[in-house]
Parts: sequence; structure tokens; C-alpha cells
Amino acid sequence: MKNILVLTSTFPKNLYDNVPVWVYEQLLSIKKRYKSTNFLVLAPHYYDKKPDVNDLEIDQIRYHYFWPFKFEKLVGRGILPAIKKNKLYFFLIPFFLISQLITTITYVKKFKPDIIYAHWFFPQALTALIVKKIFGVPYVFTTHAYDAIIMKRIPLFGKYIAKKIIENSNSYTSDSLNAETKLHSFFKNKSWESEKSLVLPMPVKFRDNLKVSENVIQVTKESNSKEKVLLYIGRFASKKGVNLLIEIFSHLNNEIGNIKLIIAGGGQELEKYKKKVTSLKLDDKVCFLGYVNSTEKKLLYNFSDLAIVPSIKTNLGDEEGLPVVVLESLNSSTITVASYQSNAGEVIINEVNGFLFNPENLDDSLKIFKKAISLNESEVKNIIKSASISGNKFLSENTSELFYKHFFEDI
Repeated sequence: MKNILVLTSTFPKNLYDNVPVWVYEQLLSIKKRYKSTNFLVLAPHYYDKKPDVNDLEIDQIRYHYFWPFKFEKLVGRGILPAIKKNKLYFFLIPFFLISQLITTITYVKKFKPDIIYAHWFFPQALTALIVKKIFGVPYVFTTHAYDAIIMKRIPLFGKYIAKKIIENSNSYTSDSLNAETKLHSFFKNKSWESEKSLVLPMPVKFRDNLKVSENVIQVTKESNSKEKVLLYIGRFASKKGVNLLIEIFSHLNNEIGNIKLIIAGGGQELEKYKKKVTSLKLDDKVCFLGYVNSTEKKLLYNFSDLAIVPSIKTNLGDEEGLPVVVLESLNSSTITVASYQSNAGEVIINEVNGFLFNPENLDDSLKIFKKAISLNESEVKNIIKSASISGNKFLSENTSELFYKHFFEDI
């Protein structure tokens, strides 16, 4: 039996949680395929008012890092969004880092892992590096994009620590070519070891057995054959580009009409977006659904004509690796329309298996959206067929072998 200790700050308490489930689906697909793997996940507690129901098939330990527990809101849906919402959360970071290290050391002694899998370059891979130096336990890690590049902003030792994390790891994966480039930027020449590196996006998994809310049922029952439905699924953070999407939709509504926008997700900018929709007199055209689970996602993708991924690069340099929603939409019966800054160009060929637009050029964006909206039935079928072929390899059951062989086969 291979004992694998997993460090992550993005892990759901249950299948109805608002926290992304891709780390869980990644581990579960490996566990089902390779019976000799035994995962234990260490994840920080995060406060919400929902009961802590655990219906997952992967063992997890939730550790506290601050008291009163109601202030444990730093992690869950991302450290940076939390700090943006409340700058005082920044002062929780030292408590979180210390608690994560202590908890990891505790379970290294109890669980006796053969290897540590750190999901996120910072701070999880940093903790894994420290533990390796103390106990000799090897580690691997996964990075997205900003979690690596943020190390360059740490004064004095940031770049040095980043290089040590990479050099001391057994191997690592990046969720996109963009994220891999960020990692390699820490080295002045090609001294990084390419055999350690694998670009492997996060897996896609749709579930058919979760409860569907009345709101989603109602929305997907509303059928108007002349109306085109645009869909956004994701959290509300600046880099997600929801503000841009609302602007584009407003122009489209004025020019062509017969369109509707469904926004499924949540975050600190929700009220700002609702006010923007109202100011543009789009309340009867835009529907906010809140967070949706895996089953609801599948229903919404298949109900909609276009799935929009309007990601941008923020002024602070925050950007996407490769959003899972791109891969989800490729595996559904909808047309994907994504910005170049989402890095969807790594998997989408423009007008072949989806559409790509320049988020910095409104005229270009409108042109692409109009082209996607005006597709005839035959063109839609061809693009969806091409999307399915390219997207199939990102399903969790198809990525588990690559992931296992790269990380765990030789331990």
C-alpha cells in the first residue's frame, strides 16, 4: 500500500460545497484505478454556516489555525480573494502557515507517508520542502500560475525559495503551459530538469446524482427557441472577467437582442455585478444563480448555447492557468467562447472546437460573439463534435493514469 499525504487549501468538505472539487476528483479517480493508493488529505478548516457533512470517499483531516473559529476565512475559495475582501485576513497567514506545518509534521509521524503531494506551489509545496529537510519524505507538487509567480514578490528570498522547492521535488505538474512557463522563469537558463515536469490540466468530472435546486430547474425549463443562452460558471474574482462579460452582453443585447445571460457562481463582487446589470437595464436578461454543484453544472452547460470564459490578466498580475470550466464546456453540448487570456488557446483552435476572443479589444470580442451566436445547426454540431474529441482526454478517468505514473508509480 502506498501512503500519500496530500496538502491543499482547496478541498471540499462534501459534494455540495462551494469549494472546487477538482483535487478531490483527481485523487478519487486514481484511488479507484490504483487500489494500492491510500490518500490522506490535510486541509485547513474554513468557517461557514453549513453543517460539516462528509460524504467524500477520500479521508481528510481539517485543522484549525485561528480562534475564534469563525474567523477562519482565509482559505477555501482562495487566499487572494479572501484578502481582497478583507485586508485584515492578511494577518491570518502566519497562523495558517505555522498550523499547516505543525499538522503536517504530526501526520508524517502518524501516517508515515511514502510521499507528500502538495497541491499549490505556495504555501503547500514550501511546507513539503521543509518536511523533506527534516524527515526525508519526498514530495511532488501541482501549480497553476499565480501561486508560483507570487514568490517573486516575496522580498529577498522569494526567488531562492522557489528554486529550492522545484529542485528538491521528485516531480511536478502544471495545469497549463502558461503555469509551466512561470515556474521555469525562476531559472536564468534551462537548468531546470524537464523530465520532472508535466503539463496536465485539472480533471473534469460530472456527477448525475446530486440534488438540483429549484432555481436551476426553473431556469432550464424556460425554453425559447429564438433566444440564445450565454452561460458563465465560476467564482467572482477580477481575473475571471465577469465585469467584461456584462459589458459585452450589454452591447450584444442592444445590437441583436434575443439573448439571455446566466451567471452561476459567487464571491465578494456579486453585489457590484448586480448593480452593473441594473444600471444597464438588463435585469430581465441576466439571471444570477449562485454556486452550482456538478450535476447542476452539467444541466446548465447542456441547456446553454454558449459557455463563456472571459478571463483577463489583472493589474496586479493575477491570471489564469487553464480554467477547468474550459475543459468542462468542451465535454458538454455547448459552444465554448473563451478569451485568449484564459489560456484556452492551449486546447481550443479558433472556430474549430470553440472560439477565442481578445478581451482587450471590444470590437474583436463582439465580432467573435456574433459569429458564435449566428452558427447554423450543422456548424454547431461540427464544433461540438470537435470539442468532444479534444476534451475527452481531460476527463478524470482519462487523466488518472498519466498523473499516477508521473507522481506515484516509482515510489
